Amino acid sequence: MLRQTKEKPMARRRASEVIVDPNVMGGIPVIRGTRVPAHLIGRLAAQGASALEILETYPYLTLGDVNAALDYARSHPEAAL
Repeated sequence: MLRQTKEKPMARRRASEVIVDPNVMGGIPVIRGTRVPAHLIGRLAAQGASALEILETYPYLTLGDVNAALDYARSHPEAAL
């Protein structure tokens, strides 16, 4: 038997991923749900910023978002041009 509770269900967090949408930032690869370019995160990390520093700068991102952007930037270096 299912128990009914008054607790609200937890909101589902979108999956961290990088998208390319011509209607968002002119098709530049961005973190889903944001206007933060993936290669910006890659450049910040290359300049020595830690994931914690990036998250402090962009508090609406998750660690998964940062990792997805870093993975994308590493696997698509040509998209940074």
